[in-house]
Amino acid sequence: MEDFSQGYVLWIDDTESHQGAEFARAFEHEGIEVRTATSADAAMQMLEESADVPRLIVLDLCLPLLDGLAFCRRVADLPSLAQVPTVLVSSDPSVDRY
Repeated sequence: MEDFSQGYVLWIDDTESHQGAEFARAFEHEGIEVRTATSADAAMQMLEESADVPRLIVLDLCLPLLDGLAFCRRVADLPSLAQVPTVLVSSDPSVDRY
């Protein structure tokens, strides 16, 4: 199991959802810091401006402007972030288009 004691989880979602709140509560209950962003662009800015590297990134697949897949490609191009595990989630029933 991953040791999150020295890192944080980055949650990226453009909507405040019950899922997101439950996710954050579960990690925080375990003493894991959760940082949030409401867009992929805001998350990229946060990542580029911070010396802290997240231990896990969880994001909505269907984000406006820069979607989850495009975000993952950008993260993979950054050497400091390329090895960070990333999980894409969606409640959109039409995600099979990806």
